[in-house]
Amino acid sequence: MTFELDTSQRTAVDIAPEDRQIVLAGPGAGKSEVVGALAAHLVEDDEVDPDQILVISFSRAAVDVVEQRTAEVVDEGETVEVRTIDSLAHEVIVELSDDEPAFRGYDKAIQQATELLRDSDEPVFDNLRHVVIDEVQDVVGIRADFVLMLLRRGVATDTGFTLLGDTMQALYDFQLTKEHPKTCFDLLQSIKGSFDPRVVELNCDHRSRTDTARAISGVRSELLNLVAMPRLRRLQAALADISPLGDFDQDAVETVAAWSGRTAFLCDTNARAALTAQRLSEFGLRSETATSVLDAGLPPWIARALADHESDTIEFDEFTGLAEGSGCPDPVASWRLARSLDHSGSALSIPRLAAALNSPRGRGLFRRTPQSPVLVSTVHRAKGLEFDNVVLVDPNDWSWDDDTDRASTMLYVAMSRAYARVTTVDGISSQQWHRREDAARAIWTREPWRKRGLLGFLVEPWMARDLGPAECRLDDVVGQPVSWEEGESFLLDGDEIPSWVATVGDSAVAKTGAELGQFITRKIFGSVTPTFRGARVDGLETAVGAPRQDALGRHGMWLAARLSGPVELDWK
Repeated sequence: MTFELDTSQRTAVDIAPEDRQIVLAGPGAGKSEVVGALAAHLVEDDEVDPDQILVISFSRAAVDVVEQRTAEVVDEGETVEVRTIDSLAHEVIVELSDDEPAFRGYDKAIQQATELLRDSDEPVFDNLRHVVIDEVQDVVGIRADFVLMLLRRGVATDTGFTLLGDTMQALYDFQLTKEHPKTCFDLLQSIKGSFDPRVVELNCDHRSRTDTARAISGVRSELLNLVAMPRLRRLQAALADISPLGDFDQDAVETVAAWSGRTAFLCDTNARAALTAQRLSEFGLRSETATSVLDAGLPPWIARALADHESDTIEFDEFTGLAEGSGCPDPVASWRLARSLDHSGSALSIPRLAAALNSPRGRGLFRRTPQSPVLVSTVHRAKGLEFDNVVLVDPNDWSWDDDTDRASTMLYVAMSRAYARVTTVDGISSQQWHRREDAARAIWTREPWRKRGLLGFLVEPWMARDLGPAECRLDDVVGQPVSWEEGESFLLDGDEIPSWVATVGDSAVAKTGAELGQFITRKIFGSVTPTFRGARVDGLETAVGAPRQDALGRHGMWLAARLSGPVELDWK
């Protein structure tokens, strides 16, 4: 989205580095443009060095706009960094802890980083002159505690900040705990009490292209004055005015396939999203399933450009040429980001880049985005994204848990993702699917009605990244269903942990890791190890790991398959 800044946006952009502000804006008001223009203004007009600006964002859109708007005003090898809270917490631990940082989970790392900031005598980021936090409505619980401590103790007393967001889209209160109960409203109130920032509201709609989209956008002003139940009823009335696709059948899929632009199928849960993607595949429409930010992976163009490079180093001209030919959307900006990870000389070291990409900071700088024009996603994972067309899947069956605030927020976020077309489709049941927390990471499972045993689970990319370089041409298997065979077991603490290898034809394309194997092992009765049926190659990504002796993976990176979809278990 490129346009001249309107008056309210210009007010938020034309500030001094030490100024402090909260910028509130609804969907389509141009928050990402404000982030990019603000960074460019600080560098060009206030002569702030790029490394004195920190942008914290969950949104790839903000990352892209910052890169585009600052590309012409920074020197080669410099960049305005866009970080996630998780990667920033890792840096705090590295800087302030005496112990070697060991990954124990993202929340534990953020808790440790918050305590280190609180106990530090000096700000760890004393060079920063301005901090930008995008999508502040998503900063809740332990992350809200971290952000508040960062602004109070982690930066210099004259460091300015800009917090942007839309409290109408606050979807993440399910992350709250008794120990960390802070909502985004609590965070904003604490910041107002501590810093007395000014509040700027962006009030234009730069996104909507049709009467339907404009009507949905216009509902926001009404919703701001309503409490939970009336707000939900107003949204349901707006939803009822939308022309539906009807049943989720071949005709509906062919209608969607004829649409131009990017299309999103939005669901309430990961289970419904996976079943939706499976239905689309059965009807011949390729899609990709959105993953969490923490499981986004690295873009495939990195491996395409660099994995087989004959030398360990590469210069700017060759890098940008190979990156462009491999599908990189902005080779020059990517060179800057890569150089920010490797300062070894004028040339870029590919093995050192691969090692850096395996860090939270590297994964945050080079976050993969979906490649398919059709995306299937939960509403939570689609926040901050925009599409030409949006299809809500079974919205009348969405799970609210009798929480009308959550219900209205989910509907509002889902309906407001579209530039042009919004519609609904019915026919995907996610009964018997449940989110289980009894593993290191949550796993969606299908269980019998009495909840004894395990009938299936949803495979996500993080579960199957242990194969190493594949020996087949992976581009040929994208979208293809996989078969499974039992793989070589892992030996952990004297116990054998099973693994499974996914194949397409005669070629292995992925292998499950020990974490999934341990989860399945806890479900095994007697000596029966289940066989798998289901899932598909959802897309490709760059994998990084230990350098290998052979040509495949010798730099410590290679092209890898991403698996997703429901897997059925056969215990015979």
